[in-house]
Amino acid sequence: MKLADATLDLAKHIEEVTPSVATGGSTTTIIDSTITIPNEYIGGSYWILSGANAGKCGAIKNVSGGAVTLDVALPGAVVAGDQYAIAVKDFPLKLLRMAVNAILSTYPIAKFDETLVANVQIEDYTLPTGVSDVRRMEIASNDTAPYSFEVVHRWREYPGKITYYGDYCGDDAGKKIRLTYVGHHGEINDADEINNAVNPNYLRAAASVVLWRNMIQRTHKDNQVAMDLFNEAKMLEAQAIMGAFNKESALPPRDVRYR
Repeated sequence: MKLADATLDLAKHIEEVTPSVATGGSTTTIIDSTITIPNEYIGGSYWILSGANAGKCGAIKNVSGGAVTLDVALPGAVVAGDQYAIAVKDFPLKLLRMAVNAILSTYPIAKFDETLVANVQIEDYTLPTGVSDVRRMEIASNDTAPYSFEVVHRWREYPGKITYYGDYCGDDAGKKIRLTYVGHHGEINDADEINNAVNPNYLRAAASVVLWRNMIQRTHKDNQVAMDLFNEAKMLEAQAIMGAFNKESALPPRDVRYR
């Protein structure tokens, strides 16, 4: 799933979205003679779901009858048969992106580092920059690819370093060490893939909380409907988190055996 897909999924959950099929168009318009699009879609969002422009999305500049004017020209013209979706302006695409990326920026996923090299003379290794909360340590069986990493035990992580308590034989010298550690997904762009370790149900629920909180902050007034939906989103987020970080999570457990 790409960021563009996640924003559409979020929009379907939180506002009115209309999917349809174009009957024509250009690089800056989607023509759909089968429907009349109301003005509530001006300032909203569009997603191209099939055809040469599949995966593209952006803001709606204007609507007229069944014509949607796009904010930025597409690489190619929209043609009859292209599937698309449009959303009303309640939560513009920039806010949908912001909400999804706000969750991805701190979403924990397994990351790997292979910069350390085994040395038979030392037990303590300085952890590479950005590496902490190590869950697994492996050492390559081979000097070159394929490395065939094997899990090792009897190690412990300390602030800024990792100590291995085993007895290396000379054959391990110079071989890669692979560390599996907890990192953050980080923000992405529309065409970037979201790591498949990210739970889509939790991402949708948590991003909804971000959007409703943003709306309440932006309006600066009592909005009982928004407050009710914010509270509902918080409840759904709490339910989704149980499935997002359970035993099937992509994060491996700590594989540590202390001496």
